[in-house]
Amino acid sequence: MCNTDKHWLYVMYTDEGILIFGCLVHGAEPWATIPKEEQFVELEIEGAKVNILQEILNTTSAVQLTDTLENESSLKHVLPSLVQDIEFSSMCSHLADGFGRLAKRVVTFAAEQFISMPDDQLKSLLERIEKDTGVNFRKTPYRLGTFEVFDVPANGEGHEVISLELITPLTKNCPELSAPKGFKLAPTVNLDAPLSAHVILEHAGMTVHNGLHIIKPGINLTVDTAPWSGYEISVFDIDGQLIQYDQNSLILRIGMNTQIQQGTIHVNDRLTQSSAGLGKQIHSSASYIRPATTMRSLTGVPDSVFEAHTKNTRDYLNKLYPLLGSDRWFNKGVAYEVRVIEHFKNILNSGRIKHAVIVDPFFGEDALTRMVPRIKNPDLEMTIITSLSKQNPDTDKFDYDILKMRTALNRMRSGIVGGIVRALRVINLVTGSTQAFHDRYLMLELFEGNRELYLLSNSFNKMSGNWPFCMSKLDDAVSLVVGRYIDGLILGQDITKSSSPEITLDWPRDEKTI
Repeated sequence: MCNTDKHWLYVMYTDEGILIFGCLVHGAEPWATIPKEEQFVELEIEGAKVNILQEILNTTSAVQLTDTLENESSLKHVLPSLVQDIEFSSMCSHLADGFGRLAKRVVTFAAEQFISMPDDQLKSLLERIEKDTGVNFRKTPYRLGTFEVFDVPANGEGHEVISLELITPLTKNCPELSAPKGFKLAPTVNLDAPLSAHVILEHAGMTVHNGLHIIKPGINLTVDTAPWSGYEISVFDIDGQLIQYDQNSLILRIGMNTQIQQGTIHVNDRLTQSSAGLGKQIHSSASYIRPATTMRSLTGVPDSVFEAHTKNTRDYLNKLYPLLGSDRWFNKGVAYEVRVIEHFKNILNSGRIKHAVIVDPFFGEDALTRMVPRIKNPDLEMTIITSLSKQNPDTDKFDYDILKMRTALNRMRSGIVGGIVRALRVINLVTGSTQAFHDRYLMLELFEGNRELYLLSNSFNKMSGNWPFCMSKLDDAVSLVVGRYIDGLILGQDITKSSSPEITLDWPRDEKTI
């Protein structure tokens, strides 16, 4: 924290007094100013009307604001009188990174009334806040709807008090660049009492030094160590209070890719012709190719013999024991088909899942009798979206009638399965006499409120019987888009406009639908 009489206030809120984000950052730079036209701004972003208040406060005003927050849990006298006071429901004291500083004391106040607006609007507002403040809500989501007092001052805290300087050997026996083999701790201010510095050094993913060092007033401390490439230092005063924290990695190597461009090749195929009316950029992307040769090089400190050994063994062990995530691949055959069913049984029987949606155009009676009886969680909501028309999913003959699925469902409901899955729903969508969709998905809605989505290689009716079966978890960004697509299918709609689906079965909601 800078020892200045300037402190930065930033608040974004709606006309109704709903807080989106706010902060009071102690210790602004001495030259910090807010232009008059930016001190209060009324914005409309993606249809959302918000206000941004910025101000440079002196120390007295900053302390008064902090006291009001802690004692009255509100932002009284800060916002314009036209806006009701923002009330807070809770607070938390912690350490956090931000505003170009690491591990600073922060008091975060959570607003009593949480923001509610369309996703696209809120996303645009958060991008504006990130541009203004540098706060990344994807990395620190708890900051949404909060006001934080950042870098709360403590006794004796000021500028960096201890600097860590690296010691790099460069001798006749070692003419090349090399990693540091020690460090020097030097006071940057006049110390009244000794300080303690906890220093951790790492290299090639391993800790090479972990020590507590006493820094006496006016005396530098030099420590010899093994080669290192990253450090973490925590400095404490005589009372054990953290007054400085830094964490950095050294850039010892820089990789460079150089491309040699070749002549442009024009492609005139059906794709090029189809893209002619879609704009210059799309048409150019489809019709021109410019080959390039890439050369790769690495400059900087070369790997030591032991680093090369570490990389080789790590790569070899990763090949022997690959990390097992959410993705799965099963070979062809009945034995693997049993494993596929067992895997899905374990997923659907998890207590984390509130609602499971299977999207599979060829989910027929065979898949129904294989999957549903093996679910032991009676509280699981399960929706199956299929697209059966004339082709029989189990025989491939074109003699299918959707009444067969309805009969199978009624038979299951009247039997023992009826008590296993009480919230089963089956929807059949077709476009005329053809499929309404193609891809296979599994969507899991968790009790925590989020979703997990998987792309499936095969239909459930055959799984790994005739072909290998693969399922892959989609990342969050893709899951959001696919989830909306599946939400549309549940409503009998195709949001991509690729088909015009019609619901021919919605069991058990409409057993008369044929």
